[in-house]
Amino acid sequence: MLDHSRCHPKTRQPFQRIGRTFCLACSLLLIARLLEAQQPATLIPVEGKPEKTRLEGCTSQGEWKFERDGKVTNLKAGDFVRWGHPANRLGGPVLYLTDGSCLVADQAFTQLQIKDDEVRFDSSSFGDNRRLPLAQVEAIILKPDAKGQRRDLWLDPLKNQPSESDLVLLNNGDRLEGTVLALEGEVLQLLSDSGDTLRIPRDNLNAVLFQPALLERPDPLERLLLIQLADGSSLRAASWKGNSGTVEVK
Repeated sequence: MLDHSRCHPKTRQPFQRIGRTFCLACSLLLIARLLEAQQPATLIPVEGKPEKTRLEGCTSQGEWKFERDGKVTNLKAGDFVRWGHPANRLGGPVLYLTDGSCLVADQAFTQLQIKDDEVRFDSSSFGDNRRLPLAQVEAIILKPDAKGQRRDLWLDPLKNQPSESDLVLLNNGDRLEGTVLALEGEVLQLLSDSGDTLRIPRDNLNAVLFQPALLERPDPLERLLLIQLADGSSLRAASWKGNSGTVEVK
């Protein structure tokens, strides 16, 4: 990953964004739990009617195994639209990544922080003290809509607006532009275009969008698998493999 620089709006002195690859190679929590519980969920095939099935796993050749009434069916990713049900409620702030994924932060013990050009957060799915470079984070919703299906609607029109600064959205609808320096404790520090450092209480924050020109966007994938976890996180997987007990996702 290449280093990415941001410039102080007043002095134009660059300081470095730390590039760090964030890959998830693990026994996927969602699949492990469903296999253990053996709970059926709705499978929506490309052709045919939806039906309740149990997920048995994924072969290394990319076939997904589903079981219904003792009969196992192998399907490729292109043979079905979805298995399972999207999460409707979110437990914390949502981080939108430049690859199209979004991660839900768990603030039960530690609040989400922005420090040293990184976002630091806990995740109920991926563990505590996760770190991402800001160059891979497109936006953060501090107070997401309670219904997960509506959470993405606000972002699209904002992404299409040209901006040469970070954009901070407040609860009262006001917008502030500048460079986000840090979000620690109960205060966000924003360096305004005029050179003043503003201190904004966390409780007044709705969302933060980061300057598009400084984002690192991956090349489009020829194929992808969209995986939604129980906490509402949504991952775009570039590759996947596994067996009846474990699915490894990158």
